[in-house]
Amino acid sequence: MAESESKAVEAVEVEDVEEASDTEESKLEAPAIGDKEKKVEQLTAQMMKNPQVLAALQERLDSLAGTPSGYIESLPRSVKRRINALKNLQVKCTNVEALFYKEVHELERKYAAMYQPLFDRRRDVISGAVEPDEAECEWHEDKDEESESGADGKKSDSKVKNEGKKDKSKGTVEVVEDGEKATVEEEADKDKAKEGEKQKEEKEEEDPKGIPDFWLTVFKNVDIISDLVQEHDEPILRYLKDVQVKFSDPGQPMSFSLEFHFEQNDFFTNMVLTKEYHMRAEPDDIPFSFEGPEITSCTGCKIDWKKGKNVTTKTIKKKQKHKGRGTVRTVTKVVPNESFFNFFNPPQGV
Repeated sequence: MAESESKAVEAVEVEDVEEASDTEESKLEAPAIGDKEKKVEQLTAQMMKNPQVLAALQERLDSLAGTPSGYIESLPRSVKRRINALKNLQVKCTNVEALFYKEVHELERKYAAMYQPLFDRRRDVISGAVEPDEAECEWHEDKDEESESGADGKKSDSKVKNEGKKDKSKGTVEVVEDGEKATVEEEADKDKAKEGEKQKEEKEEEDPKGIPDFWLTVFKNVDIISDLVQEHDEPILRYLKDVQVKFSDPGQPMSFSLEFHFEQNDFFTNMVLTKEYHMRAEPDDIPFSFEGPEITSCTGCKIDWKKGKNVTTKTIKKKQKHKGRGTVRTVTKVVPNESFFNFFNPPQGV
């Protein structure tokens, strides 16, 4: 009896030891599992930064779009009929939306005519054809900016007045500000003032015509265009004097064109380069995907480049070795070159 009891106690102790060891092992394994999850998260984050992975995921999602889920098929017949009624209502809404965009286009055409005299004046000022009068050149800063600068001015004046000390023996003005001492000689100030006036006079005497490089500066500071402008395009774009938008005439299919007006230059003979965009404002065979007018095609123009001035192509030389004879020859080849003026290609509608 005693022997059986002792065996039972030993069995219980063994079980307790095993449970304790299991608990300890689980505690030791827990951090390992946490580290594994952390590594998985880091790997996932890195993958999501990979453009190829994102493109593959997007392609997969696009393939799932529009895939029947089986939900509508599972509905009662009467509910399906009502859903069809909602679809017909949505098609009518889309047709009304198309009319809205057509009227918007008419408004754009109307206001384009009102803008045009202002744009013509802008062109003349930029090119230097006219000199704006005093009233046109008078520009009032924002009131908030004026009040802020005025307050700062008063503050600085009072600070100098209160903290400034004059040393007559040295002929200098000492200003104590933020715990630092700055000494400015009067003669140096006078020399600087004279030099500033001289530079100002020289600058006024130069007085370049109009506003030089206006459109080139605009293009280089607009994100969507700046990437197109290459260094070899800049000398040509300095001759650009105006950019205009022209809308299609009333009753004609919806379209608009961009016109780039150039001065005579050493690069091409065209005075105007154009690109026309053809649009569709009506919903297509899938009305539920209608999101407003879309560009269906565009037509560029042919640029009549002067000899050796075409920046949209470049000439490269390659050495070719004959397989049989082993002789080497140099081959000249014309290949496309990155340029803003590729914007006008292709000349035919696409």
